[in-house]
Amino acid sequence: MIILAENGGAAALSIGRQAGKLHFTDLADLPLLVEPRAHRPKEQRWLGLRGLARKMAEPRPPA
Repeated sequence: MIILAENGGAAALSIGRQAGKLHFTDLADLPLLVEPRAHRPKEQRWLGLRGLARKMAEPRPPA
C-alpha cells in the first residue's frame, strides 16, 4: 500500500482474500464490482454451493 501511495496509485484500498491470497482492490473500482440495484458483489463464489447447502439442510431420513 505504501508503494501504491508513493507512486500516486490508489488513495483508498480494500483488502480481502481471494483464492487463499491477499488481494488489494482500489475503492475507485468498487462500482464496477457491485450490482447497483442489489448492492451486492457481482461475483459471489458461494452461490455455487447453494445446492450442497440445501442438501445438508434436509432432515435425516428416519432410521
